[in-house]
Formats: sequence, structure tokens, C-alpha cells
Amino acid sequence: QLKRQQLQYKFMNQVEMHQDNLDPDYLMRMKEFDAKLQEVIASMPEGSREVFLMNRLEDLKYREIAERIGITVKAVEKRMSKALQILREKLNIEV
Repeated sequence: QLKRQQLQYKFMNQVEMHQDNLDPDYLMRMKEFDAKLQEVIASMPEGSREVFLMNRLEDLKYREIAERIGITVKAVEKRMSKALQILREKLNIEV
């Protein structure tokens, strides 16, 4: 739980750093997208969510993730594939 909060905080800080010179309509759309993104990430299976956040927010390579959580690189690949599939389906975007 604490780790998830730390990763969400890091993500939000990255988004907020770029908000100073943006128009209000764009900022509102960004906040809506962020809320939807957080909802989709929270709905992922625990394993997929964990791997996705470690890769995308902590910039860990698949090998590093596998070592850290004690699974194979192939399992990391499968979990990441599932996470990206969920994002594509629920957000209707390419990642």
C-alpha cells in the first residue's frame, strides 16, 4: 500500500511539473485522464500492476523487476503484456 502511494505521488509530481504554462482546458482534460488512468491501474491484477509501476515509474528493466520480486523474466514480460493490454482496452490508446 505504501509503495503504491509513493509511486502515485511520483507520477503526480511528474505531471504537475509541466502544468505551469498550460491552458485551463488542457489542465482539466489532463486531470480527467489522470483520474481514469489511476482507476485503470488500480483495477489491474496485482502482479500486472506491480510490474507496470516498477517498469514505468521506477524505470526498472524486466531483469531487475524479476530479481526484486522473485519471478522469471518471462513472467515479468507476461504481466507487463497484460497490463498494457488492459490500458489499451480501457483507455482506448496505444502504449
